[in-house]
Amino acid sequence: MLGVSLTPATGAGEPFGVGYRKKQGEAIVKDRARYYDNIANVLPRLATVKTLLLDGAKTGVWQEATSGFRGLLVSAFGTADPDLRSFETLQSASFYIATKMRPKGSGSTSDMEFKAYQKAGLSTANTPFSNYISIWQMERAIHNAQAIDDVVLEMLDAESSPKEIRKAIEDLDNGFYEKFESTGLDRTDENIQEWWDDLEVGAVVFNRGNLITGPGGRELGMFVVKMPDGTVGSKFSGFGGR
Repeated sequence: MLGVSLTPATGAGEPFGVGYRKKQGEAIVKDRARYYDNIANVLPRLATVKTLLLDGAKTGVWQEATSGFRGLLVSAFGTADPDLRSFETLQSASFYIATKMRPKGSGSTSDMEFKAYQKAGLSTANTPFSNYISIWQMERAIHNAQAIDDVVLEMLDAESSPKEIRKAIEDLDNGFYEKFESTGLDRTDENIQEWWDDLEVGAVVFNRGNLITGPGGRELGMFVVKMPDGTVGSKFSGFGGR
């Protein structure tokens, strides 16, 4: 006999990793309110904004500057102004989204800070294309964060190690944009067209190396959007009713 006692030590601490899993799990569960708020409120609002912008809703400095006067005309003469209704919907969404961008527990927000949040999210002074890209990024960021939370909770339940959890997070697709390079296909016109046709309506493509061009090979910029009719929308043409 080696004289080793096999009686459990009553004063021993938690096994390695247990404390980590407990803290991580509690943090995610505590933040679940934001998770459900995003699903129930934020994501539907972002979807509405995307639809309006894809359908030609106009934003910009001119629209923002004249919205008050146009509103007075509608009130005074009862004229129909579909563009104004869309603009006002986007304006309301802009205020809502800005409040959601404020860091949790950051206290009161100055007018300057609030304007900065609007500029980064949805600003009625920005072009429709610029706003669409921002909203797409925000939507993807929310989905990516939710995917990470789901994976971490699942692996914590399985008593995975921190290293295994980190590897699982790294293996997730956390990209913001659609990329042809991720298909592994040869860059031929046929493959590009087939890939484009399979994209969801409204998808934002990272147009690396001018993968997609306009008539005569005209450059369309870093990002392009698949429009509802399957055509290409860019900051130059085919977007926001232009």
